Amino acid sequence: SNSQNGGPVALVNTDAFRLFDVDHASLLTVRVTIENALDGNADAFVYNASLIASHMTVSVGAAINGSVELLIEMENRTNITHAHNVTSTERMHEHEHTDTSDVEDFLLSLGYNNTLDEPTVAPRYVTFAATDGVQWSETAWTVVTIAPINDHAPVLSAGVNTTLFVEASPAPLVYGGTFALTDVDHNDLFDMQSVTLVLEDIQDSGAEELVVTTSLDGTAVQSNWTVNGTTGTLVLTGSANVSTYVETVQSVVYANRAIEPQPGLRVVHAHVFDGIFDSNSIAVVINVTVINDRTPVVLLNQPSGNFSTVFVERGPSISAVGNVSVTDPDSGGLLLQWATVMIVDGLDGSDEMLLVETGNTTIVAHYNTTTYTLRLEGPAPVRAFERVLQSLEYNNSADEPSGAVVVSGGDDVSASRTLAFTVYDGQQTSAIVYSTVTIDMVNDPPVLDLSGPAVEGVDSVINYVEGQGVMVIAPATTITDVDDSLIQSATISVDFFPDGSNELLLVNTAGTNISSS
Repeated sequence: SNSQNGGPVALVNTDAFRLFDVDHASLLTVRVTIENALDGNADAFVYNASLIASHMTVSVGAAINGSVELLIEMENRTNITHAHNVTSTERMHEHEHTDTSDVEDFLLSLGYNNTLDEPTVAPRYVTFAATDGVQWSETAWTVVTIAPINDHAPVLSAGVNTTLFVEASPAPLVYGGTFALTDVDHNDLFDMQSVTLVLEDIQDSGAEELVVTTSLDGTAVQSNWTVNGTTGTLVLTGSANVSTYVETVQSVVYANRAIEPQPGLRVVHAHVFDGIFDSNSIAVVINVTVINDRTPVVLLNQPSGNFSTVFVERGPSISAVGNVSVTDPDSGGLLLQWATVMIVDGLDGSDEMLLVETGNTTIVAHYNTTTYTLRLEGPAPVRAFERVLQSLEYNNSADEPSGAVVVSGGDDVSASRTLAFTVYDGQQTSAIVYSTVTIDMVNDPPVLDLSGPAVEGVDSVINYVEGQGVMVIAPATTITDVDDSLIQSATISVDFFPDGSNELLLVNTAGTNISSS
């Protein structure tokens, strides 16, 4: 038996081997043949050259027609075949010195070796035959059994270094169909025992997995997935040949079932065990990317979407929002592109303003007094837009803001404005949320002008002539009230009446609901 890479083995049994010729003084040729040299010249003879006697010639031929032949040729020193005049004494003397021991010693050193790292596993048949020049001996046989061994580590390779996973897309093959496993050991005799794939840097706990997608029915391979912290391990175990393991690993996909996966890199390491040796380890980077498929959300006074506040006529600017929250359910820190705040029912032109602070951000603010629209231009992170919107203020510098409601008593009680908010992330626009600004009106005093609009000032001077009769004191009188449509009362007084009851103040209230006293 020849063990793979185990060195030469003897071709003859030292205890039983004999070579003799009962009726001739010497041998002429010994032929040893590897009859089925399946590995060509790698099926080789080895021998001790120092045992080649001076009357011996040894030659080994190249592999021809699947066989390798070794010839031992002896010099016929007595030339028995042609010496007809030798005496019986000479013949006896020659016989005494031409025994077969030299050939026996050489053949006892003869061995078989295979120089291939992985020889063909099949018996080799080695035949022995000798001739004395007249007849060939019967053929003797030695059978050499080739015993393979598992002496090489399996080798892994992959044609890809990076595999792309896109959110909401089918799970990709980890190796893209390029996984390769080789083992120069005889794959028909030595099975693989396991493959281990380790997924590192898991960021979506409970959602990330390596999955075998081919059926393992009919194979000895079993699959087991476990997770420890941020590391997941897929172990394939069972004695199976190289092709089965290749097919199985080729089918492994990276799955991420998170609604919003965390983008970034994961790494898959793989190695194989053949029962004795571990293979090299190969690594593939999984690049997890996300898509913009979720709508951003604005809350003006979280957890409430809408907000309300009060602005006092001619007062300072007020915050138009509460506790602002801007979120985008998409993962990966996608940037927002813009936000708008519009005074839906603006009435006072440039007197009405929306103001923000954009410091320490890349956001640019533009306010259009015609459309009453504030536009915040990005792109910028969600938190930057949230911070700027949090700073939003409303101001109205009009002396009498428009839109006041007149109540039954004639007072202008209040006006209101509605501010509409939206944000846009490049694909989706948020739902509109509203801030309602109630404008409290200040009750300004009415203006009494006795001289009328045509005369400067508000006082009236009259001259009364004795006997003139009733005289209208201020015929050009006007009363105005910019924030009230009704007057509650009026008082007319005279500082001094020297004529007592002869002096009177009279008014005409006909056609009104005014009473006088």
